[in-house]
This record gives sequence, C-alpha cells and structure tokens, in this order.
Amino acid sequence: MEESFNARRIGLKGIPSAQSEHPHCRTRTDDYRVEVISLGNSDVGRPGALLCIRSKYDLLRPSERKVADYVLAHPDEIVNLPVTELARRANASDAAVIRFSQAAGFQGFWALKIAIARDPASGTPMRERESGRIASPADLLDQAFDDSVRALKDTRTILSVQEVEAVADAMWTSPRTLFLGVGISGLVAMDAAYKFSRIGLNAFCYLDPHLQAAIAGTLTETDLAVAITHSGDTDIIVQTQRMARTAGAKTACITKYAGSQITTLSDHVLLTASEQTIFRTSSMSSRIAQLAVVDAIYSLILWKHRADCERALENARASIAQLES
Repeated sequence: MEESFNARRIGLKGIPSAQSEHPHCRTRTDDYRVEVISLGNSDVGRPGALLCIRSKYDLLRPSERKVADYVLAHPDEIVNLPVTELARRANASDAAVIRFSQAAGFQGFWALKIAIARDPASGTPMRERESGRIASPADLLDQAFDDSVRALKDTRTILSVQEVEAVADAMWTSPRTLFLGVGISGLVAMDAAYKFSRIGLNAFCYLDPHLQAAIAGTLTETDLAVAITHSGDTDIIVQTQRMARTAGAKTACITKYAGSQITTLSDHVLLTASEQTIFRTSSMSSRIAQLAVVDAIYSLILWKHRADCERALENARASIAQLES
C-alpha cells in the first residue's frame, strides 16, 4: 500500500501537521492543515523521524524539548529504552516523554521508537559526526559541503510539488509579484526578484522595510506577495505580509517552521529544512535551501512557458550586451 498526502495549505510532503499523521503519528494543534488520504508501510518520500522532530522543535514545551534534545543526540539508544529510562536520562518526567512523542507528531512513544528504528539518519548523531571527524581544513570543507547537501536533501523530502506548482502558476498569472525579506532572507528575496524579472515577470523586492510595507499596501487581489523568512516569525515580514493579505493579494511564503506566524498569513507555504551545526547556525544553512526552492519555482515556470521565457531571456541578454559594448 502506498501513502499519499494531500497538502491543502501547507507545503509539506509527509511532515506531520495538525489533522495529519506520520505512519504512526498525529499532532495536537490546528495551526495548519494537512490531510492524510491513506497510510502504508512504504518508505518512499517519507521524511525520517528525526527530521519530523526537528521540524516541530520550536513548538515544543520546555519539558518536551529536554526529551527532544536527548532523542536527537542519542537516536541509536531510543529503540531499546522504556519510557521511564528515557525520562530519567533526559531529566524529564514520564508524562513529558509521552507528551513529546505526541507533540512531535506520533501516536505514542512506541510509534516514535518504530519510526526512529526505520530512520536511516538515526545512526551517529550529527554533533558527534562533526566533532569526531574534523581534524584538518580539508575535513572542515567536507563538513561544510555535507551540511549544505543535507539541507537540500531534507528540503526536497518535505517540499510539496503541488505547492511549488501552485506558487509558480500564481507568479505567472500575477501582474506584480512582491518578494519580502530582511537580512540573509532579504538577499534571497532580491535574488528571486532579479531571476524572475529576467524571464519577463514583473517581480520586485525592496530591502527598505518601510518601502516593503508601502508597496504591500498597494497590492490588489491579482497580485502576489512572497515572504521569505527562516523563522517565520520575523516581525517586520509578518506585519508586511499581513498588509498584503489585507489588501487582498495572494500570499505565499518560504520558511522552515510550519507552525510559525507567517504560515497563517499565506495561501501557499513552502518549507525548507536546515540544521544548526557546530560551525554555522540553522539560518545560515537555510539560505541554501531557500535559494533551491526559488530555483525550483523558476525552473517550473521555465518548463511550462519555455518559449515566452526564452524570448524574455534573449531580450535581457541583448540589453545587457548593449551596456557592455
């Protein structure tokens, strides 16, 4: 039997959300909606248990985070531990272990253990891999590239093709597409605006927060606002996305956290995956994943409207050539 997930709002492909279930999981919130059509034993396209836990981490209570920290640091031990022993090692209560299992998206502790046992990533923990193998600059370079590759692979695992296609179609039909972002995410937003402008779309981005807000207020129901924010809770971007939505514009976002504020203000949500490591923060790794999602949207538009896009690209090249001649 194959498993199929129908993501009605959130751009998840198998990550458990409210009203959804991993092979043995459920969630307790109603912040986002993913409907499971059927579940089976196939591992194809299913995100691992550890990736599920990391995606839910910021939604956990402090006592549940203690359990999550131990599980993520010692995944190879969990399969053989009873609830009481895991609680003792995590310095938490038995109830906290059960609550964590459910909050992370599983029906119970037994389901969590089954999922971890089936997770190919449940071998040596990341921090142990890092500290144990970094002995030279070459090792450090390998680690940096490995981290980026992992972020890309994990993002592809949870990224919904249907949501990417929906955003691509919305961009193609919208008279204006406004990209929102600040900091590192702002640079990704600028790159996106430049990329889509070259294929003939009226895409733009302003790094000045006041100008972002001013333009967001002028959008109409035919326009699109795309917010790019790693945390999903950056106040400036949340407020500006709310302005765009209030103005009637279609909205989308690229973020790591399914339970963040920005997802509640977006018609389409595209999730990224990235981890904090010894040498760089999660937000730094997220830039790679964000750029990949933007490239995926770009590639899909180019594939669907190749002739129009190629004409626009040729015109852009010709214009640039005139400047350089």
